[in-house]
Amino acid sequence: MKTSKIAPSSIGNSLSAAPIRYFFEVSQAGSFRQAAEKLGIASSAVHRQVGLLEAQLGTALLQRGRGREGVRLTAAGELLVYRISRAMREVSIGISEIDDLRKVRRGKVRVGSPDMLAIDAIAPFLRKFLEDNPRIEVDVRIADKAELLANHERLQFDLLLSFNTPQLIGLKVLAEFKMQSYAVVPAGHPISAKDFTSLAECAQFPLALINDPAVKEGILTRMEATAGFKPRVVVTTNSYAFMREVVASGSAISIQAAFEGELRYRNPELAYVPIRESLGRFSTLGCLVPVSRRLSAAADLFIGSITASLASRLA
Repeated sequence: MKTSKIAPSSIGNSLSAAPIRYFFEVSQAGSFRQAAEKLGIASSAVHRQVGLLEAQLGTALLQRGRGREGVRLTAAGELLVYRISRAMREVSIGISEIDDLRKVRRGKVRVGSPDMLAIDAIAPFLRKFLEDNPRIEVDVRIADKAELLANHERLQFDLLLSFNTPQLIGLKVLAEFKMQSYAVVPAGHPISAKDFTSLAECAQFPLALINDPAVKEGILTRMEATAGFKPRVVVTTNSYAFMREVVASGSAISIQAAFEGELRYRNPELAYVPIRESLGRFSTLGCLVPVSRRLSAAADLFIGSITASLASRLA
């Protein structure tokens, strides 16, 4: 009986799983009989399926020995076993990763953030996340933007939160969120009772600003353009939390982005008054992740959860 050959380009679509599995088991066992015993089927069925596979491929995969000599792989057989082994490893890894995503048992997540975002964005989010995932540890490193970006490779951050983040090699912006800009003033300040304020009005008071050069100069340039004079900065710092304390003391007012609702920092000594003008990228929150490093299942879960939380609150 003449066996018809299948065109090479269509072989991959026509092969079924059973002949490949039977062939692989024979290659591992070294004989048809032992492979059949492991599979729990008749030896003749294994012979038939392997023969069909060889006919489809148009080449011998096994050299059959006599008696108890067993079988040996041909060059084609060795190549196919190598590829099957690689595919099985990838499938095994995929199943393990899916299981990890479905039920993350333990892990550690490293997050870098300025203090304000850690207080306003991360801290409120953690309670529910850690209740749902009690065996995940979250390591939050607090620093200013320049330090976080300069050390992200050494500290192996899984996620960075930052304002007005530049494009950097090694990091990609996973998500960005536009936040409302506020004048942060002491309770009882002339601006505190207003529904809205403006950059020109804020320019009339001493200012406490973040010492990030791009953000500081960007805010001051816009304030000067609207007010017609250069504002007076009395305090600069890399800590948003410290700026709030300076404002609460009555020494200055500040310009900051802030969260509405449950994520907004609550301090009865402060008032947050929305600013009419947009501050563009200076109030844009970026979520950045490493480009080349493979993230753990715990990190993937944390990042997906916190970005979804931010999206629901900043929509």
